[in-house]
Amino acid sequence: MIAQVVGDESGSDGENLSRPTHRVFSYGTTNLDESTARDLVVATRREIGSTEDEALSGAELKLPRLIKKHRPIVEALFEAGGPLDGKASVYLADKEKFLAGKMVSLLIEEDSYASRRPIGVQYEAFYANEIADHVLPILGEAIRAKLLESFNRLCRSYKEAHAPKNRAQDFINALRLAILNASHDRRASSMLDLLWKARSEAYLIEKDFSQTLDLEPMLPTLLVVTTTWHERLRGSEFELLMDEYRQMTDQMLEIVQLNAEYLWGAQLKRIVQVESKDDPRVQIADWIAGAGRVVASEVVSGKRSRLSGLLLPFVDSGSMRSPESALDRWIAGI
Repeated sequence: MIAQVVGDESGSDGENLSRPTHRVFSYGTTNLDESTARDLVVATRREIGSTEDEALSGAELKLPRLIKKHRPIVEALFEAGGPLDGKASVYLADKEKFLAGKMVSLLIEEDSYASRRPIGVQYEAFYANEIADHVLPILGEAIRAKLLESFNRLCRSYKEAHAPKNRAQDFINALRLAILNASHDRRASSMLDLLWKARSEAYLIEKDFSQTLDLEPMLPTLLVVTTTWHERLRGSEFELLMDEYRQMTDQMLEIVQLNAEYLWGAQLKRIVQVESKDDPRVQIADWIAGAGRVVASEVVSGKRSRLSGLLLPFVDSGSMRSPESALDRWIAGI
């Protein structure tokens, strides 16, 4: 029998990463069977005081509302020996780290290929961490925001008729200001110099209207999630059922499936988009993702709670964060 893993996201702002509603993107997954998930949803609704009709309804109960009014009930879901123990996972992605990584892959890495001196995956990760941990923190808030926003605007997908003008030049101007602002710091200056040398790539990006959705976090998220479940299920065949997400085209889903199979050997048979009202497991996945997003946001702001301690064992070790971030310290148990 083919196993089923069901997922949902929380904190998505699409390609808006520089001024997001939520700093962290979260994706929750569970392999609970449908009957058990339905019983858990009904029991949770009853516990918060819903009427019998409300408890049995298929209407979605979003995690932010649940956690605001009934945090202890949410905490109970993640307790050791609780209903989700061993049956759930949550992947987190720091959007600022994601942007830093894209600065490397779309500028420095592309420039290195053009000069026939590819930097390699190891240096790509190192440079992204340098930007996240040692460049952005020393820039003044206004210059930091201008650098991130101009890069975000440069790399978003546009139809040619609707693309803002002078995006490449705006980014280069912001990069010049960042270089001046960081001139006192040798380490940050060295990293910014690599971006400056690759600035011609910005003009190529501005002319590209291929609709590649380079800044959409769902694609790399699903690649990690499918690998995680391949390992958790010990190589067994499985399907991924995900809540509807309009940015995920059939082509992007095919990329996930092919990479999962050929790069990691995952027996991912198919990815299917479903509606939350049709499958109670999507509601559970939403609660997992929502808890991950809420806790990660608290951790980034310097707060820890009972829920952050309970959720920690569920956090995917492949979650996207930089090594000197608050998220990394939390995940490392520091």
